[in-house]
Amino acid sequence: FAFWRKEGHRKFNNKDKEHMRYVIRGNGNTARHVSRWQNPGVRLEEIVSSDDQEAALVSEVKEIIRQYGCSHIDEELSRFYTAQMAYLPSAPEVNMTRVTGRYESETQSLAPWGYGDEFEIEKVRKTLFHAAS
Repeated sequence: FAFWRKEGHRKFNNKDKEHMRYVIRGNGNTARHVSRWQNPGVRLEEIVSSDDQEAALVSEVKEIIRQYGCSHIDEELSRFYTAQMAYLPSAPEVNMTRVTGRYESETQSLAPWGYGDEFEIEKVRKTLFHAAS
């Protein structure tokens, strides 16, 4: 999976610059606030992976969620979120499934890669590892 970069972020480029809203003006020492609604961010990527690579990643992640996913939505939260989305003509199903190697609940299956000081990178599945690195 050489299609994903191996080392950090790429350098800021002209395409990023076109989409960035500046917070510095004048001599470069005066900053002004730009709200999140006005600033779409930087590091735009047109093609991150091929359709086949994307399908492989989605398939792997769905399997990881099936094996280790744990919902953070109880009945009370489900009712709350459903009420919050009542204005939508076709509201999505409430979904807050989390996968982690950290113990959070008696009902969860811990992901094999662990957490914190016990995190073992070699236990992260291949496609997910390459997408995240």
